[in-house]
Amino acid sequence: QRSRRRFTGGVFLFGFLIATILTVTFTLIAVHARSGYFIGFDDDTVVIYKGQRDGVLWFDPTVNARTTKTRDQLSTEVIALVESNEEFDSADDAAAFIETGVPTTVVTPETTTTTDATPAETTTTTAPAGG
Repeated sequence: QRSRRRFTGGVFLFGFLIATILTVTFTLIAVHARSGYFIGFDDDTVVIYKGQRDGVLWFDPTVNARTTKTRDQLSTEVIALVESNEEFDSADDAAAFIETGVPTTVVTPETTTTTDATPAETTTTTAPAGG
């Protein structure tokens, strides 16, 4: 009877650990799938989506906000960015991009200056003593 209780307790503990691992895994996948924002077209209207661009497992991106901007109000460069599903860290960054038509983060090329700081080589010769 005592070994039967241990077996039942062990099975319960094993089941509990498996359930915990599955719950944590599901939660991490769901958090990742719902993180981030990107913009795209829904017909000709620009919308802000929440989630990963292609979805993760059964988690598809959802419409976070619809804008009043349409394809014909945007420049060709911005249309290309919208069609490429430009990604943003927040819905506010995506909305700012749509309103201004320019990226919120401007990446500028870094200027690098190099100088040749090699010191001049000095040679010293010593004459032999007694010569």
